[in-house]
Amino acid sequence: KRYYYVTADYTWGHSTEQSMRHFTDTASAETHGATLVPFPNASLRELREALQKAKDAEPEVLVLVLFGEQMVKAMGLVRQLGFDNVQIVVPNLTLSMVEQAGDGRGYWGSALGLECAAAVWLCPWRGLC
Repeated sequence: KRYYYVTADYTWGHSTEQSMRHFTDTASAETHGATLVPFPNASLRELREALQKAKDAEPEVLVLVLFGEQMVKAMGLVRQLGFDNVQIVVPNLTLSMVEQAGDGRGYWGSALGLECAAAVWLCPWRGLC
């Protein structure tokens, strides 16, 4: 599968992306693209541009390595931009983020609530993606 990473530009974002790439065999940035967004104050425009770039790359899996309010905004934009038929992976997804963003179906995350019990924790290297 072809992955695309949208990552918060700070230490935790970088290390999370690096770890995800290692465990999903997606180390090649040429094959599996990425865009960094400023953290913690990415504007809605910057998030939209990063996600549009991701969509234009036509990935099969979109990995959102974002945190807090930034993730909530991105989840709404993913729906608006129509990432149909794209697996969305969120390494740090909380029930609070899902509640703020609305419908969380279709997201694979690490800390989902019962509403999203189909994906209790992120594990693409075990064949879930």
